[in-house]
Amino acid sequence: MIKNMWLLLSLSLLLCVKDSFGYGTGAPDSACDGLVPIHPNVSPQATASPYSLQVTDDTDANGAKFTVSIVSGESFQGFLLKANTVGGASTNFVGKFSTIPSGSQRRCGNTGTRGVTHTQQTAKQNLAFVWQPDASDCNTNVQFHVTVARSFSEFWSGIISNSVYVRCTSPITTTASAPVGTITRDSACGVTKGCFHDCRQNAGCTYLVTWQDSNTNTEFEISTSLVPQGDVWAGIALSTDSTMGSDSVMSCLVKNDVVSVEHSYNDGKDNQPISNVNQGLTFTSGSRQNGVVRCNFLRAKSVNGEPKIFDLNTDWIILFATGPLDQSGRILKHRAIPVPSAQAADFQTTEDLGAGRIDYPLVKAHACFMILAWVLSSSIGIVIARYYKSEWPERTILGLKVWFQIHRLCMISALVCTLIAFVVIFVESGGYSDIVTEDGKGYLKAHPVLGIIVTILVIVNPIMAIFRPNPDHEKRPIFNWSHRLVGTIAQGLSAITILFGFELGKASAPASATGVMIAFIITFVAVEVLLEVMQCYCKKQNTGRYFYI
Repeated sequence: MIKNMWLLLSLSLLLCVKDSFGYGTGAPDSACDGLVPIHPNVSPQATASPYSLQVTDDTDANGAKFTVSIVSGESFQGFLLKANTVGGASTNFVGKFSTIPSGSQRRCGNTGTRGVTHTQQTAKQNLAFVWQPDASDCNTNVQFHVTVARSFSEFWSGIISNSVYVRCTSPITTTASAPVGTITRDSACGVTKGCFHDCRQNAGCTYLVTWQDSNTNTEFEISTSLVPQGDVWAGIALSTDSTMGSDSVMSCLVKNDVVSVEHSYNDGKDNQPISNVNQGLTFTSGSRQNGVVRCNFLRAKSVNGEPKIFDLNTDWIILFATGPLDQSGRILKHRAIPVPSAQAADFQTTEDLGAGRIDYPLVKAHACFMILAWVLSSSIGIVIARYYKSEWPERTILGLKVWFQIHRLCMISALVCTLIAFVVIFVESGGYSDIVTEDGKGYLKAHPVLGIIVTILVIVNPIMAIFRPNPDHEKRPIFNWSHRLVGTIAQGLSAITILFGFELGKASAPASATGVMIAFIITFVAVEVLLEVMQCYCKKQNTGRYFYI
């Protein structure tokens, strides 16, 4: 049993050195938002996709349903399919896949049924799925999105179906409709205009940013379908790197269906309006139709006297993002991680840019140190202190019992690793930061709070140990139980915090990470129960093998 626990500890540590590989048993939940496999050094194919989606209306007297088929004359190994409202956020999964073929499994969303992926890397061809809307999907346009992998190094993303209009009467019925709200790549991209987009041939785009040099001005157009209903914004930030912080922002604002354009500035992780939000900007046109927001504006290349409006004669990384507005029309935090351009944009040229890959090394370092602290060091220290005091009874290390030296070494290691992880993540986030989550995962907002509590407890416990009374002191039992209680609470909360961390977007953790962590928790608890029973039995038998802490 104990060997199994150490095996699970080793598996958990492997998560620290494992980057992101292809998943032969299906795409992880972390891939549901963007539908982009995280294959090292591999990008989506830029050629026309040999695969397509076909949607058939199979509504009958029992209710609304659609058959969604991945069609191709070629076989493939992996896929991830989901449904989104047209113009909604990529995290707004809708409906459910009620019937799926063998070799498939459900994924995504708060119910785990909003998407479908493969279970093994066998050859597949022409798969069909049955999708049914929820009652809340009434009177909305829905599109199906799929990424198909022919092999580990060849995959096509951004494959989108025609839209489906879900019309609810009594009872609920639905009808298929013609495509609405589509964005296509501008034919002038790379010719007379510079562009930044996620367009795929024959599949359209979810966002498209174009620019064209015009003497002292640059003409911009921003188009996106990644905006929900209500008051929203879509914008680009000019940055020196692929992450937010000290960025000049140009945003298209949609309030009460009226489009406008404004300047703002990312001060660290917060967006702040500048003194004159229209300085250097000339709004020309804007619209919101069929779930697509478009706006055109002129931007002066250089704006004197305002350092927060960056000079367009300099090359900048573009960050694209969308999000909601508050009641006053101020920009709130983006709904998803901003998408960076693959390289810095030269606004005097007509280059055609795609999206770059985002790595978060400090987030991975934070996760690794927390796993080392609580899955390895703390677990060993707790078991040694609780159940191994009677081992090596006559042996000491530097004048102290072997069990105590091992326990102290493990808990000091846990303290150091936790403090390093705490500092690292605060450096990454620029201080305390609220977590933006998809619907149904609001519990993930507790991750930073729980992490702070665990850090406080891991500092308090060794301080308590420094002032512990002598073994024969009348108050020693109070210390013993207090010390054990604080440690147990910290160990339990750390496990929950790590589980929540695996589900956060920046972690890019595979679904198997959660399974391994749950297996470790179950095994650790089972080992403790077993050792507790054995210890009580030894006490009853008066073998001298039972010791109070």
